[in-house]
Amino acid sequence: MKNILKYMFLAFTACLVFTACNDDEDGVTNPGAPTNPEIETAGVYSGTWSRALIGSTNEPTTATGTLTFEAAEVAYLTNVTADCAALSVNYSSVANITPNYAFYNNIGASATNGFGVAFTGDIKNNVATISFTKTVREGRKVYNYNYTFEGSKQ
Repeated sequence: MKNILKYMFLAFTACLVFTACNDDEDGVTNPGAPTNPEIETAGVYSGTWSRALIGSTNEPTTATGTLTFEAAEVAYLTNVTADCAALSVNYSSVANITPNYAFYNNIGASATNGFGVAFTGDIKNNVATISFTKTVREGRKVYNYNYTFEGSKQ
């Protein structure tokens, strides 16, 4: 009985050895050319900055400004510059940028993050958005603000 089971197992294993697979290339579509999101998104985006005091029921303060992206020397890194004189926004930082055009810097205060806080955003259909929360000292008082921006590429 042991010999019969042994031969059946060997026969089954031999069948698996001679089984062929389909060609690996069947049904695979070309994913397209590799992207360079740091180069494709480079430029100046003009739009509206908004600053809302956390915990306040007042309407946010808005003003026009820009968000500028410049390709860094390393793939998937971009230099982000936020500018809005009316809201005292003048920050620059390096950020990671993904192939689907989301950008972020989660480090917070550091030598490479002029925003001083973590920020996230994305670029879709030539419209850039960014958001971050920042603590601002005005005289003796300290305020926490949510900043957002939405603007189109010039």
